[in-house]
Amino acid sequence: MMRWKVPGVCLVMILGCGDQGGIPQPDPIPMPSLIKSTGVAANKEELIDVIGLPGAVAGPGEVTIKGVLGQVRATSTNGGSFVASIKARPDEKLEIRYKSSEPAKITVPLTGVTAAPKEDLFHTGVPITTPVNGETTVTGIAGVQAQVLGVNMQTAATATAQTDNTGRFSYKIAASVGDEIRTYQLDDPLSPPWIQIVP
Repeated sequence: MMRWKVPGVCLVMILGCGDQGGIPQPDPIPMPSLIKSTGVAANKEELIDVIGLPGAVAGPGEVTIKGVLGQVRATSTNGGSFVASIKARPDEKLEIRYKSSEPAKITVPLTGVTAAPKEDLFHTGVPITTPVNGETTVTGIAGVQAQVLGVNMQTAATATAQTDNTGRFSYKIAASVGDEIRTYQLDDPLSPPWIQIVP
């Protein structure tokens, strides 16, 4: 506290620097390690899926993905997941922003050799079920002891599962009738998607 003496007046100025609570804080930068994508073939320009796993961004809000060939926007969930498709080239850097954050960068991978998960023909049920209590069940086959990722393209809800020693998997994901569910083998890059519509 500082005081100045002026004839007939007492001036007091209080200087403070401890509490910065009223100053807006920057939006957190997305987590590159939690952002996955499908790949692009050599010397090609293709549409890829970019998926933020839960925690990729700090919560609900607008996510912007910018590349050499264009820019797209997505809306993230409360859990910080998001999904978008963008045209890209192999090895280019995509910039991903959460609201007005500084960008995180990921490199578009070359297409891998992993095949998309497929329908489990030996299962007694169906590959995708009508929702029960807001969830649909997806059943299929992928690589043995592999991780699979399910994504609801309408809501950005995600689910994961591990295959057994025959490659079979099953997972539940929040969904409504008519939603598009894409299932990937969780490699780098992601496998091509197995696309299904919730009945």
